[in-house]
Amino acid sequence: MAARAETLFQESRTALFRQTDRMFAGLLLLQWLAGIAVALWIPPKSWVGVTPQNHGVVWLAVFCGGSALFAAALALWRPGEARTRQVVAIAQLLISSLLIQLSGGNIEAYFHIFVSLAFLAFYRDWKVLLTASVVAVADHYVRGGDSPLSAYGVATPSMWRTLEHAAWLTFENAFLIVVIRQYAIGMKRLAAKDANLEASRDVLKEEVQRQTHETQLANERLLEANATLQAQANALSAQTQALAGARDDAERVSREYRSVLASTLDPLFTVDTYGRIKTASHSVERVFGWNAAEMEGQNINMIIPEPVRSRHDGYLKAFRETSATKTLGAMREFEAVRKDGVIFPCEISIALVNSPSEAEPLLIGIVRDVSLRKEAEKKVQDLARFPDENRNPVMRVSNQRQLIYANAASTGLLDFWSSQEPENLPAELREAIDLAFEIGEVIPCETRWGEKTFLLNVTPVLDFDYVNIYGQDISARKRMEAALQKSQKSAQVANLAKSEFLANMSHEIRTPMTAILGFTDILLERLENAEDIDAAQTIKRNGDYLLSIINDILDLSKIESGKLDVETINCSPHRVVSEVISLMRLRAEEKDIFLQEKYLGAVPTVIQSDPTRLRQILINLVGNAIKFTNAGSVRLETQLERTPGKPPRLLFRVTDTGIGMSGEQMSRLFQPFTQADASTTRKFGGTGLGLTISKRLTELLGGYVSVKSTPGKGSTFCVSVEIGSLENTPLLASGDQPNFKQDVKKQAGLEQRLSCRILLAEDGPDNQRLISCVLRNAGAEVTVAENGQIALELALDAWRRSEPYGVVLMDMQMPVLEGYSATRKLREAGYGAPIIALTAHAMQDDREKCLQAGCDEFATKPIDRPTLFKTIAAFAGKPTASETLCH
Repeated sequence: MAARAETLFQESRTALFRQTDRMFAGLLLLQWLAGIAVALWIPPKSWVGVTPQNHGVVWLAVFCGGSALFAAALALWRPGEARTRQVVAIAQLLISSLLIQLSGGNIEAYFHIFVSLAFLAFYRDWKVLLTASVVAVADHYVRGGDSPLSAYGVATPSMWRTLEHAAWLTFENAFLIVVIRQYAIGMKRLAAKDANLEASRDVLKEEVQRQTHETQLANERLLEANATLQAQANALSAQTQALAGARDDAERVSREYRSVLASTLDPLFTVDTYGRIKTASHSVERVFGWNAAEMEGQNINMIIPEPVRSRHDGYLKAFRETSATKTLGAMREFEAVRKDGVIFPCEISIALVNSPSEAEPLLIGIVRDVSLRKEAEKKVQDLARFPDENRNPVMRVSNQRQLIYANAASTGLLDFWSSQEPENLPAELREAIDLAFEIGEVIPCETRWGEKTFLLNVTPVLDFDYVNIYGQDISARKRMEAALQKSQKSAQVANLAKSEFLANMSHEIRTPMTAILGFTDILLERLENAEDIDAAQTIKRNGDYLLSIINDILDLSKIESGKLDVETINCSPHRVVSEVISLMRLRAEEKDIFLQEKYLGAVPTVIQSDPTRLRQILINLVGNAIKFTNAGSVRLETQLERTPGKPPRLLFRVTDTGIGMSGEQMSRLFQPFTQADASTTRKFGGTGLGLTISKRLTELLGGYVSVKSTPGKGSTFCVSVEIGSLENTPLLASGDQPNFKQDVKKQAGLEQRLSCRILLAEDGPDNQRLISCVLRNAGAEVTVAENGQIALELALDAWRRSEPYGVVLMDMQMPVLEGYSATRKLREAGYGAPIIALTAHAMQDDREKCLQAGCDEFATKPIDRPTLFKTIAAFAGKPTASETLCH
């Protein structure tokens, strides 16, 4: 199934590559022709400080633009190939370089490079972006040093300009590569779903065919058993006659018995009158388990179980004295025992012969294993009693649709049918009988009898032109199914109510939290008095704590409802551990606790897991360790686990020197809203959700969590997760582990400046003031709409005037017209500018609902300023039907 999903994914990518190649074929030709026209009109008049004249470099660049012809031809001739994409990328960036050169290094011409990269991102292939970027940087490096006028419009070369240009290209590539990767992940998930659907259909079809075939085989085996039983009876009769004739030909049998021993299917013994086995046929091993060599010379009573075995020598003694026995010449049943101790039924025929080589006469016995025949006879007897003993209806109907037989349990059903239909059999049963005769397979049919429901299996017996109808009372099953459906419906209603409650709770708490945390950030930027700053930080710290509780509750709800997805991708365990240590180090330093990371032995450089969820687990465990440790240290150890015959795993061990726990306290861990004891929450804080979520996330990653602790000495939490195959994966020894140090910068330094018009649709006055203030401080021009109807009218009016807003920030819960309807109406009216949902709903379903309504992206409240600014800049920077709206 994974291979099929990969095939579907590659087919989708190939189609995208071919479509984008064809788009670029026309675009490159158009740009080349435009470049020739610009070359004839502008250069070198646009070059500052240069006397108008024909500049050789300019004309050379014009003719070099003909590379677009080759790239366009390759895109039409070999679309979808990797080399085609790379050639198109090079040609597109050379066109950009041509435009810059023709304009004399005009700074506005540089934007053609960034637009070219955005167009090349349509391939959804990050390698194309890297090729294009390398071409652009190399062009500026060469021309910036050789002909700075053509590159930057100045006469003096400057390496800093080239580095600045490379930095801007790197910034745009970073964003585009993230978008490309997210798109690829989405395509892979869609392909996996399609593959799963195909596999499910195939499995269902095979199961139906298998069950139908097994039912047909069961009927065929019953007929074959009857025929086999008759054949065995005939063969046994013929064999009895042959044994009777053998008495008259004893001397001839004595000469030829060796060949008979080698060829007979049933075990044959020659035994003297003392019971010693003289010879045994080869077939004794198949029936009794001993081979002939093991049995010869042994007493024949070795195949006779107790208590008959103890009396058998006495029978032989009486025969020697009287020469009379009732068993000679007759077929007699007896029980025999195999080598493994299993007792089974047999038939034996015994004859007395005089052998020329023996002084005493010999007894010849032929033994037949009748286990199968006895079982068949029992089945026949059971089948013969089955119809009348069965409490379910059993009937037989001819090919003329006439009732041939019905057992006692069918009487009430027949009476019921007679009262309901003009004929004995109802229409649905007659149709099932017709279909069974037509296709020769068992046809199920349901019918009701008062308050009872029966499943009738119509089984055709085509050789005898009738069908057997076997009924089964399924009333109890039907009642159970109805009860189960009712229970499932109730559970669905309860789950829906729970989801709605959590969503509403999240929305109602997050909405005021947006204003609280937002204005607290603004106060912290403006306050100077230490006491005021401490008070504002207290508000923010407690607000963040309340928000973390809400997020934990939502995570737990997603896990319990099965809606929390984990991904399996290649990731670096060293980077995950380094990020956890970096995030937790400040908290440890505040408590003067030594925080240490350690690798025990070699650890793989790459594993297959979910780095986000793994990081969440480790942050929670390390955070707990720091919280419950007043002095000492906290150590995070990483170790590779390898057990013969089992897949490799990665073990993370978090050890602290904190307060520790008793056995009774540990038994209450990992339960929602439960702490080690009642005083823990009062003294240390917390909801008791972190360990529960960590345990369940670990299980989703194919692992487990364990804990060891001693009161007063500390605790050790161990997390073991699956990491996939390590084939061809290098391992790093503990001394060679990479160091992923992260630079901690102030948030204000990371915030992006905005230069665009934004329409903010928000009904809450506090959030209106907060969000508009934050956006204006970042440089944006903000228009506020207090409900969805006003936002709809303002957006459409600006769109019709060809002055659309760079971004619409749409709250999804507003009076008059809520955000979902407003977004849908905008899209239906042809509004093409970006719309970003800004809502206090934070469930995964809420994101999908917003995107389905027509939003381009989804942002939650309380707002995270750097994230919100990056999202706005990313979408506002895209060209619309009228113009580029934000730089």
